[in-house]
Amino acid sequence: MPTPTGIRNKNYLNVKNGRSPWLDANGRNSSTDTRGHAVFQDAVYGIRAGILQLKSYFFRHNRRTIAEILSRWAPSSDTIGSLPGAPPNSPAQYTAFVIARVGVGPNTRLEIFDPTTQAIGNVGQLRNLFSAMAAYEIGGGFKVPVSEFNATLELLEPGIRRNGTDDQSVNVSLDGITTSWVIKGSVGDPAKGAQNTEADVKTVQEMLLQISIILPNPACDPLGNDGKIASNEAKPSTVKAIKVFQSRFLTRPDGLIEPEGKTWREMLRIIETGPLTDSVEEPALAAPAHYFPFSTLPSANWTSAPRSFGARRASGSRAHAGCDLYFPAGTVIHAITDGVVIRGPYDFYARTYALEIDHGTFIARYGEIAANAEVRQGDRVRAGQAIAEVGHLVGITVPSDMLHLELYDKTASGPLSVGASVGARTAAGVPYLRRRDIIDPTPFLNQWKNNLPAARASTQPQAAGLHGPAAIAAQGFCIHLKRIRQEKRSGIAYARTIGEYTCYWNGVAIKNLRGQIVERGGPGDNTTAIGDNQDRRIAAGTYTLAIQDGTNYKTYGYTSGKDRPRPGLLLQKTEERTAILIHPGENYLSSIGCLNPTDGLKDANSKINFTDSRQRVIDIIEAMKAKLGTRFPKSGRISDAVILIEGEPK
Repeated sequence: MPTPTGIRNKNYLNVKNGRSPWLDANGRNSSTDTRGHAVFQDAVYGIRAGILQLKSYFFRHNRRTIAEILSRWAPSSDTIGSLPGAPPNSPAQYTAFVIARVGVGPNTRLEIFDPTTQAIGNVGQLRNLFSAMAAYEIGGGFKVPVSEFNATLELLEPGIRRNGTDDQSVNVSLDGITTSWVIKGSVGDPAKGAQNTEADVKTVQEMLLQISIILPNPACDPLGNDGKIASNEAKPSTVKAIKVFQSRFLTRPDGLIEPEGKTWREMLRIIETGPLTDSVEEPALAAPAHYFPFSTLPSANWTSAPRSFGARRASGSRAHAGCDLYFPAGTVIHAITDGVVIRGPYDFYARTYALEIDHGTFIARYGEIAANAEVRQGDRVRAGQAIAEVGHLVGITVPSDMLHLELYDKTASGPLSVGASVGARTAAGVPYLRRRDIIDPTPFLNQWKNNLPAARASTQPQAAGLHGPAAIAAQGFCIHLKRIRQEKRSGIAYARTIGEYTCYWNGVAIKNLRGQIVERGGPGDNTTAIGDNQDRRIAAGTYTLAIQDGTNYKTYGYTSGKDRPRPGLLLQKTEERTAILIHPGENYLSSIGCLNPTDGLKDANSKINFTDSRQRVIDIIEAMKAKLGTRFPKSGRISDAVILIEGEPK
């Protein structure tokens, strides 16, 4: 892939040379490329040109807000990169991208230059603005090197960093993201204990507005920036917007955002990885593969009645709206191609469910699936990915359970199932009871059958003596913990063990349910002689999981924040060891044999973040509830749920 223009020219904002070229190092003039962009030998002078251009906008053109600056910087009357045939610029999209990173509104007057002296006024705000514009212009998550930016400041105003005019904006780093967005307390549902200070609520409301533009998803817009959580519980717009956003990655959105918690990190990540547009010069990506929805072909074809599209139903009063692919209940269904889940899973027919996935050029409804779909509304899917299983039809007589597949070409909008008066009809006038843009899947299936996806993980019973992924339960929920190292911090009497965990459902890893687990030092032993008395971790093996209902930790009824009881799961059959739990940790360790989920621990000096650890325990519990459904009990053993702990660290 070619180097982006801004990097190749050492000109991160893609400023152009006019009648007088911009200055380069050693008093030279910059050169000009074939598209009019200035080409620099030293990136410091390229940054200098960008800042001086912004200064010109600020004073000469009186452009003092981000919206005003970018409407001139990338006007809609011009095309992206000023290339013939390229799509037009989108100042609105550019503005949404930039304000999300600068942390101010599109019409907020900036302080990057002092209006009296015309010197640099707010270095932090200037750095954030320049960096955001460079990230948009160049794409690919580009970050302006700090050393180059600082050298430019000294070049423009010698001594600026010594004169006390350095960063005046607040920037924090979280998961590698540097941002000016900060909240000091929890925000969201008051019933969940949210603190909801006005400043924090305003910050979240502004972020949700930007996210609604970036995704785009209007339902993420809180419909106001007043710093208040609506007292009318029938219409708490901010809480609703939080839950809509959380539905992208949580199985049970709770409407609560905690500082440095999972929802907060996801909000920052969405803002950090917003839409990119500088791809004009990049080669077009290959079209994603299209797969048949199963790893094998069904024994019965989809081209003959009653399985075929248009076959008569209900004594001829309606037409079949899809193709039926006969497979036993529980057979894995794969995504046809890349896409986004736009609805579901939801009740469909005879106690089965459906998913609707926008695959770009068409929408597919995967009908008559089981309730335990592996994706949900807002999730992105990849071609060939396992997304669901064939459901079991209840209350009707059919030759086989099946996937009922419908396709739509997106020339219409609204619900897929509609009344006969407004829906599509066959050539003979028989209604499909479906939206007017429904299309026949038959020719597509005939083509896709030549490209079968790989079968997912083996469903064979667990073999004795196996370790690692080969030993993961083929059915049910499994937490796999592999111990990788021991370490000891100076000044602490005991060591800790670091492991890596991944959660699986029916032998397939669950997206985003992975990280590290911390335990007390080993070696493991389940007797009190070596166990509790010396704060050891438990022996490797497979343990069933159960509901915890103690004073300090509970699977149901845990509190928010650091209050007790905290979330936890109980390990069973640990012999003489008792009360071995999966629960949150803090600082170096919070365990005497228990397991503390966390992430980001590079060495013995790394601390466990309690908020992150707590959210990880909750995510495991909620994922288990969602996957097991009614099998998730109120007390006692959790059926089909185990933790597999592997060996001694290397």
